[in-house]
Amino acid sequence: MSDINLIYEQYVRQKRVERNILTESKCCIECGAPISLKEYNTLIKESFDEEEADVEEELKHFKSGKPNGYVLYEGKNVHGNFVCVATGLVNKSANVKTGPMVQIFIISSDMSPMKAIETGANATACWGCKHKPATAEQKAQGIKGGACYVDASKSVTAVYKSYKKGCYPDICGDNPPDRGNDAEYIARSKSKIAEVFSGRKVRFGAYGEPVNLPYAMVKMIAGVAAAHTGYTHRWQNAGMQAYKEFFMASVDSEQEYMEAKEKGWRSFRVMTEWRLAPKEIVCLNSWLDKTCFDCTQCNGVG
Repeated sequence: MSDINLIYEQYVRQKRVERNILTESKCCIECGAPISLKEYNTLIKESFDEEEADVEEELKHFKSGKPNGYVLYEGKNVHGNFVCVATGLVNKSANVKTGPMVQIFIISSDMSPMKAIETGANATACWGCKHKPATAEQKAQGIKGGACYVDASKSVTAVYKSYKKGCYPDICGDNPPDRGNDAEYIARSKSKIAEVFSGRKVRFGAYGEPVNLPYAMVKMIAGVAAAHTGYTHRWQNAGMQAYKEFFMASVDSEQEYMEAKEKGWRSFRVMTEWRLAPKEIVCLNSWLDKTCFDCTQCNGVG
């Protein structure tokens, strides 16, 4: 390794610890080997009261007539029922890596995020992502699970509780259509989506697979937003190819990078060695402190 690469590696590793990037963004695993589980657990400690305060804040905004978020879509897939929620419309996100983007969460609508992880029901939101945490059964077998960058006990749980308390009105108005009725969802949501997302910068998938949102709705949101970012692990699925217009393929090796490239995707790759493929760049947040809000390069091929 050259001296400049060594200096760069040391810089990024130190930066990740100093700024707690691991708990804030996907960047943690793309910029080098993940830090240890012990280090991770030390960084993510947060009190239950702080989480509850977030829920009460959402309820306050809802009662004021200026909700901090909306239910974008309630759907179902082969794993179960899910809900897509956009937050950060009034209280801007404090995420130090992404900046004040509107954050879209995809979560199970029938079970708390932590219970879903314990039982494996988080497949409803995350499908077969290899970075999913281990279930309770897997942990009992000594299986550690993946290196998911989100601590679901905090922001994801707060969003779920706020959703259950009715803090987020449905973006398509009162009496939303039945799950799976995409055409009516989209038709009734069009004007409100334009009102809510126009001129904003949007992060698809603060938690969960953004391809759970119907393609037409993703296109509608991205079409009025000032900018957006998004990633999917389902880029290999034949039915997901249209999403390459808006999302990056989240890949975990140089081989997957080449496969995604052949399929026409731009990618965001887990970096296990300090080596880049041609035309790859390192996330600008880890190197230049540039937030996703200011960068927005991870926006697909469109």
